[in-house]
Parts: sequence; structure tokens; C-alpha cells
Amino acid sequence: MGGTHLQVNNNNVRTSEDVWSGNDGAPLCQNEWGSGGGVSQNSDFKRSSWQVGPGTTNHYNGASSLVFTFNTQPVSAPNGLRQLPDVAAAAYPNISIYYQGFWYRFGGTSAAAPIWAAGALLVDQGLQQHGKISLGGVPDFYTLANHPGKFHPYTDITQGNNLFYPATRGWDYSTGWGSPNFNDILQLEAGQ
Repeated sequence: MGGTHLQVNNNNVRTSEDVWSGNDGAPLCQNEWGSGGGVSQNSDFKRSSWQVGPGTTNHYNGASSLVFTFNTQPVSAPNGLRQLPDVAAAAYPNISIYYQGFWYRFGGTSAAAPIWAAGALLVDQGLQQHGKISLGGVPDFYTLANHPGKFHPYTDITQGNNLFYPATRGWDYSTGWGSPNFNDILQLEAGQ
């Protein structure tokens, strides 16, 4: 799960969305972290055959003191190993969470993951009403991205970085395919 820095206007319309990172210029959270992501350096985690599409072969060669590695070799991508994240959602600023009768300010990918879980549940309810099977797992996210037809299942995040990998068009190492457009995901899945 990747995280984004979402900005909306007074009508809750998206005005910008970039990678959530420590240098995003936001005054409320002065951290040195942000969206996770990258490419595995552990040979036990092979890249799956379904992890394909625009951006999944983006190259990166280099090293950074900000990256945890299992060896002292520079990180190289792609390297035939699992790449993350698959998708992202709003992680900052001030994501509102309703818990035990109160609203709390929350953030990070710990907020982004429940956004996806709740949205997927709503998509599944819509699919059930259309007599369709539930939204599948991670391989389906790649199918949606690679065969969207007239729909836009994700908002492609193309600005910012996760302090190591830059956002790019298509899939990238900081936000995956991007943030969800659940209505389009429902329309795509219902039409299959």
C-alpha cells in the first residue's frame, strides 16, 4: 500500500495529489518518511507473472542511505523480484477516522489501507447487486489497469517521490497504479 498527499478544495474536489513523502512541503507533519515501496532484494520474493503493465519495467540503478537492504549491493530495479506497492490511497493530511463514536485525525498508509478495504467492500456490494462475483485480489488490480476501456480505475500519481523512487506515469515504485476511483472499478467489474 502506497500513500498519497491529497489536497481538496472547500467542495471536497481533488485539487492535487502527489506522493506522500517527508519533503512534500506540508506544514502539519514534519517527518522523514512517507509512502513505502520499491523492489525486493530478497530472492525468495519473485515477481509474479501478473505484475505487468506500463511502468512495471521502470529502471532504477543506485543506492540510498534511506533504503533498508539485505546486502551492500546498490538497489537495482527491476530485478525479477516483487515490486511494491500495487496501489495507493490518501495517507496525508488529516484523514478522518470514526472510532467508537468519535472522529480522529489519522494518517499514513495505516489510513490508506482501510480506505481501500472499505472501497472494495462497497464495490463488492455493487457487484453483488449486479449478480457478479466479488472483486478479486491483487492480480485483478493489474488487469483493471491494463484493460480499463473507457474507465479510469486509478488516479495516476505522477508528482513527488517516496524519498527514493519518483512517481512516474503508469505503475511506479512509490504509489503503484495510484489511488482508487471506486465507481470506475465497479463499472469495469460489473461489465465483465
